Amino acid sequence: MLDIANDIVAREISLCGVVGRKIFETWNQSINFLSNPSILQDLSTLVTHKLMFEDFEQGFDLMLTRQCGKVLLFLNADELRESQ
Repeated sequence: MLDIANDIVAREISLCGVVGRKIFETWNQSINFLSNPSILQDLSTLVTHKLMFEDFEQGFDLMLTRQCGKVLLFLNADELRESQ
């Protein structure tokens, strides 16, 4: 259970979130943005590694040593092959 006094206030942690009706507007803006094929092509370069979920430790090692961009984990080997 989260202890707000000790886990957040005492550690001076800042929490940010989105509330209200603007969240739906944000989703619509994101969908429109990602519908542009040239933007999608540019974003695909951010994904540097695709791994099976069982290999998550390798993914974390890549992140901790700053040797990657975005690491995607797949639960299904067929989906991993299709993504290549």
